Amino acid sequence: MNIVKIAISIADVQIGKIFTIALHLVSFRTLNMDSNPRTLTCFVDDAEQKNFVSNIPSAVRFYAFISCIGDSFKITKFEKLSVPTSLHGEGSRSWKWGKKW
Repeated sequence: MNIVKIAISIADVQIGKIFTIALHLVSFRTLNMDSNPRTLTCFVDDAEQKNFVSNIPSAVRFYAFISCIGDSFKITKFEKLSVPTSLHGEGSRSWKWGKKW
């Protein structure tokens, strides 16, 4: 199976040197390359988000963009799954890759 779970930790982002906010554990789970169409589902703090991306190309790359000095992110987990963990239940919305959103 070609299903991967990628967890990224983003925390303590300073805004304008006035206050600090703590962001959440973001997980691009599940990148399902076996489904038809291929899908990418995002989770925040282990809660599946209602919007997901479908029609993912057969090869993908992940990029990160950091705009402020001192900001950072950390990949905390990268694992291959035997079954998808996303449900795409009621209220979910598919956004098609390559289309204007």
